[in-house]
This record gives sequence, C-alpha cells and structure tokens, in this order.
Amino acid sequence: MGMAGVTARLLISAGLMLGATLPGTAWAYDAMVILYSGQDRGGSTLDIEEDTENLAGDGWNDRARSLAVTGGTWEVCRHAGYRDCETVRAWDVVNDLSRIGLDQAISSVRRIDRPAPEPAATTGTGSPIVWNTRRPATLWSLTSAGDCRPDIRAAFAQRFDSAGEGDFDGGPSDGRLTWDGKVWGYNCAYRQTDIWPEG
Repeated sequence: MGMAGVTARLLISAGLMLGATLPGTAWAYDAMVILYSGQDRGGSTLDIEEDTENLAGDGWNDRARSLAVTGGTWEVCRHAGYRDCETVRAWDVVNDLSRIGLDQAISSVRRIDRPAPEPAATTGTGSPIVWNTRRPATLWSLTSAGDCRPDIRAAFAQRFDSAGEGDFDGGPSDGRLTWDGKVWGYNCAYRQTDIWPEG
C-alpha cells in the first residue's frame, strides 16, 4: 500500500474514533463502506462509494469478513440485486461480519439515505450533462456540439460549489479538464454531455 493509502486509512480510523466519541459530528469526506477480506479490518480492502448490485464484478462476492462505514446509511446484502439485507450506518465498525450473519456472505451494497439529486445541469443548448463514475463504453457522436467548454466549467462550479479555474487539455467538444488537482474527461454531443473521472 502506498503512502497515500496509508494516510487515507489513518484518516478513516481517526474519523471512526472521532465519530464514536462525538456522534453528532459530520466528517468532511465522502460516505462509503469499506469491506475487508479479514476480520478486525485486516487484509485487502474494497472501498464502495456507489451502489453495487453485484460484487462478483469486483471479485468480492462472499469475500468480506469485516467492514467500516465512513458516512451514510447503507444496506449490505446477502444476494445480488439488494436482497436479504442488513442496515449499517455512519461510523459503524463490524470487526466480525458473523455478528450480523454476513461473514463471507455479502453480494451487494447500496446507500439508502442518498440526498435528493440537484436539478440536472444542462448545456447552453439544453442537452443534459451526465456525471459518470467512469468513461462510458459508448459516447454520443460529436456532431453539432459546438464549444461546450463554458458549459463544462459552469457544471463543475455548480457541482463543487466553487469557482475554481480548471485547465482544459483538448478540443472544444472532447478532452480533459483538471479541476482542483483531479483530472476529468469530457465528451460533448448534441444529445448529451458526458463527464467522468480519469485514472
């Protein structure tokens, strides 16, 4: 594990301890469930920030032996498709999943207290801006998109509640944008604009 991974684990551990002593305190990083392949939060890990209908795709079906929750309310489920679930909440630490009947038995995970989405952002032409978790396998054709970089910049300012500069690398309808040190890809088409994290 690299230094960044060690730092992240230390911050999570500190946050979990702080949450146990100050239950009303909110923590400033994303809500997620961390699955561990060993009991007592040992072994390899899988960080889950999005609903995952089937953990087999990540090689984690029926593999987890312990877990920690950094924020939000989640269902951890025995079967794919969110069936036969137990609820876990922010700051929960389950060092032995047999305690909740799910030792090496979690197949899907989803967040159940997700805030309502903000109104969908649109481009100047009214087409929707879609935030993807990864580069879409298929992108819409670039025809008639025009220069969407002002719309991309406005979408980032709205989503991240900041007027960060953002550096573009690419053309008027596809390329990359670095925003607050993170690189994002974008593809603009008449039908919709796709944005996704790179790397």
